[in-house]
Amino acid sequence: MSKFATVLLVLAAAGLIVFVATTSNWRLSEGRLKAAGSPLFDFDPDEISSIKIKNGDQSFRLKRVDADWIVSTGTDDVAAPEAMKQIFESALGTIVLDRIDASEIRDDKNLSAYGVQKSSLQVDFKGDKPPSLLVGKSSVDGTRNYVSFENSKTVYLIPNDLVRLITEPPSSFRDRRLTTIDPASLKRVEIRRANTILELDRSPTGWRIVKPVNTPADEVAVGKLVDQILHLRLKEFVNNPTTDPLLTGTAGEKACIKLYQEGDTAPSTITIGQPAPDGGYYVRLEPRHIECRIPDKNLEFLSTDMNLLRDRSTARLNPDLIDLVRINTAGAQREIKRSPASPLADTIPRLVEILRTTKVIKFLPATPVELEKQHLNTPLHRLTFLSVISENTPESPAGEQVVLDLAIGDPLPDGSVPIHIIGSPEIFLVPSTILKALTPP
Repeated sequence: MSKFATVLLVLAAAGLIVFVATTSNWRLSEGRLKAAGSPLFDFDPDEISSIKIKNGDQSFRLKRVDADWIVSTGTDDVAAPEAMKQIFESALGTIVLDRIDASEIRDDKNLSAYGVQKSSLQVDFKGDKPPSLLVGKSSVDGTRNYVSFENSKTVYLIPNDLVRLITEPPSSFRDRRLTTIDPASLKRVEIRRANTILELDRSPTGWRIVKPVNTPADEVAVGKLVDQILHLRLKEFVNNPTTDPLLTGTAGEKACIKLYQEGDTAPSTITIGQPAPDGGYYVRLEPRHIECRIPDKNLEFLSTDMNLLRDRSTARLNPDLIDLVRINTAGAQREIKRSPASPLADTIPRLVEILRTTKVIKFLPATPVELEKQHLNTPLHRLTFLSVISENTPESPAGEQVVLDLAIGDPLPDGSVPIHIIGSPEIFLVPSTILKALTPP
C-alpha cells in the first residue's frame, strides 16, 4: 500500500470516529440497544449537575450547588436529601421491560400511538449521555409506561415508579426540616418567648446556660432539647412569597429560635408567629426566606423549664488540676496535698467525686441579704481547691491558684445545707449529708 493510500485510510478512520461521536443518532445508539431486563439509565449520580422535570406547563429544576441540592421554581429552596436519593435510586433502578425498535415503527403516526411524540411529561438528567426522557402512555393496568429518549424512535416499556415520582409537585422535593444544621457543629442556641430568653453556649467542655443565669447545663437534657429542635418538621409551605409579617402570620411572634453553627456568619432563625386558621402555627425560616406551617405538637419543647436543663451537680472539677485542698472548720485549718506517698492520696479525687454526685435540691439568689441569712459570709466550713504553679507561665503566675472556693453554711431544719461557690450568683441547697462526706478522716 502506498504512503498516500495509508494517509487516506487514517483520515477516513478519524472522520468516522468524529462522526460517531458527534452525530445524535450514533450517540443515541446506546439507548436504542438497551435490551429487556437491562437498566434504562446508566450514570454516576456524582456527575449529574441538575435534573429538569417538565410536567405540562409546569417546569422546575433540581440543581447541585456545592454539596447541596436546590429546588428551583423561579425562587430557590433547599432540596430534601431523601428526595434526591429517591429520584436517583428510582432512575438507576428502572428496568426495561420491553423494547420496540425503531425498525418496527414505520412512521410518526405509529410512534404517536405510544404517546411519546408529544410528551407532556419529561425528565432530563443533565450530565447524562441520553437526552430528555419522554414519558408516553401508560399500560392498561396503569403499572407501566411507554418512554423514549428525545430524537429517538426506539420505545421502551418501564415500571411507572420513576414516572409517579416525577409527577409529584415541586414542593415534594423541598426539605421539610426547619433547619439543616449539623448537630455536631451547633455551638449556640437562643430561644426567646414573650419576655423570657434562654441562651445556651457550647464549648469543648460541654453545654452551659448563659441566660437567664450563667451556670453549667446538663448534657443529656440539652441534647434532648437540641434534638427536638433539629427534628422539627413543617406541615406545609405557605405559597405567599411576601415577607410582610402581617400577611404571613408572623406578626406578634410566639417565639424565636436562633441556631448558631460553627463557621456560619449568621444564625439559622425559626420565627414562630400566630396560629394558622387551619391549625398549627405560621413559621418563617431564615436564611431560607420561606414561610410554612407547623403542627401544634411540634412546639412542646417551648415549655421546657430552664431548671430541667441545669447541671444539678454541686460542682465539677478535674482532679488532675488540684494540688491542694484547704479546709477551714470553725477557725481550724488543715491542708491536704497531692502526694502519692501520702495516706490521704485518694482524698482529693474522693472530694471531687462527692461534689459531682451531690445534687442541688434548690437554688437561691446570692443576694447580700440571703448570704447573710444563710450564714455564708462567715461560714461554718470553707473548702478551697487550689492548683500550685511552680514556675511563671504565659497563662498563670507561679504560686497558688484558686480553682474552686466553697462556703458551707449551717444545716437547715429541712435537712439541707446551703453552699455558695464564691463568685456564683446563686446559693445551692444540698443534702446535709455532704458535711460528713466533705470532712476527711
